[in-house]
Amino acid sequence: MGLKLKRLQLSRRVTSGYTLGELEEALGADHRTLQRWLREGKLRGKRRFGGDTVAAFERDAWHFTDADVLLFIRENRHEVRLERFDQDWFLGLVLPSKGCK
Repeated sequence: MGLKLKRLQLSRRVTSGYTLGELEEALGADHRTLQRWLREGKLRGKRRFGGDTVAAFERDAWHFTDADVLLFIRENRHEVRLERFDQDWFLGLVLPSKGCK
């Protein structure tokens, strides 16, 4: 999928944040690993819609901001494997987009 997006000159990055699936792909980690990080409180995010019951809340999609991801990377360097990261995504995350030449 990344190559197709690149060819179409589209960004995988969503300005309002990331879903769990998008974060899996960007970090190169599987779903179980991200779920473990969430359970252990290492990765912080919010439920997207905030269901009105516990069951609805637990089925709700996760949402992560750039700040959530950067905080996780900073506080859990031993957990991340930079060689697995999507390089274009990571550079877009850590480098300012304005005035960058």
